[in-house]
Amino acid sequence: MRLYLASRSSARAELLRELGIPFIIAPADIDEAKIIEQHSDPLDLVEILAKTKAETVAADLSGDYIVVGCDTVSVRNGKILGKPRTKEEAKEMIMMLEKYPDNQYTGVCVISPEESFARTFHANYIFSGFREVDVDNYIASGEPFSNAGALNPRGKFAGTFGLTVKGYYHADFSLPLEVLVSVLRTHDLLPDFSKL
Repeated sequence: MRLYLASRSSARAELLRELGIPFIIAPADIDEAKIIEQHSDPLDLVEILAKTKAETVAADLSGDYIVVGCDTVSVRNGKILGKPRTKEEAKEMIMMLEKYPDNQYTGVCVISPEESFARTFHANYIFSGFREVDVDNYIASGEPFSNAGALNPRGKFAGTFGLTVKGYYHADFSLPLEVLVSVLRTHDLLPDFSKL
């Protein structure tokens, strides 16, 4: 059984590596911008993006496989935010946290020859107590550019400031652990942790 990660996300790949799970990175070649333009509801959007990624990769596979497709968006003040492209865009996104909570939505889709399902997750993050110099230092670290809304609630920035979480705590992982572990356990793909 082969596990495919339908994503370019270094954070998702790192999570699988940390769990000791062998996998193949197989980014889906899809037009995300077009899909984003067509969907304004963040829960629908992340589910559709996750499904489209997983289905695109699975279409080229045969034999025993599991494909995991994921997507995460951040919503602040009603605006859906993807990953920032510039330092200025990252700073604008982060500074919004002074006034608005960060709502993160993650969709995950799992496809194998035997099954296909999708789930969505949501969490609300409220930050307090940061200074502009801290934001500039965080942006200089490069971390914002690999995260929706320029923010990883478990990253360097979040670790420095007050954080309140409401909702599914792991929504920000971009690869919800409860779904991943359940699927891997079902297919006997979890490593034997007693031997680690």
